[in-house]
Amino acid sequence: MSIYRMDFAVYTDRIGECKHFYCNYLGFTISYEDETYLELRSDGFEGCLCFMLAQREAGAIFSGKGVMLCLMVEDVDAVYDRLLGLGVDITEKIGDRPWGERSFVVEDPNGMHIYVASAAD
Repeated sequence: MSIYRMDFAVYTDRIGECKHFYCNYLGFTISYEDETYLELRSDGFEGCLCFMLAQREAGAIFSGKGVMLCLMVEDVDAVYDRLLGLGVDITEKIGDRPWGERSFVVEDPNGMHIYVASAAD
């Protein structure tokens, strides 16, 4: 599996406070924002730090606890098939998402969600 970007998403109901803290005190910039999701970037780092409400209308099934690891890969279908073949339990089946990604979700042994995605064709 070739990962070309890794992001962390924090489940929170304090998105506005996180935005203020990370942008005003730590110098992050906003790369995307809506009422349920905030994506921040820092100069010189390829990944993102994201904050999201646990329950959203659109999106993957998320536990609403802790953090979620987001792995961007070249061929999400190949990774999905490989994990299925290895007997890994899939939390959310693969599918095309309204924000332009094809993705699925698995859980690690600690219950942390791992969102695996590629840009949709």
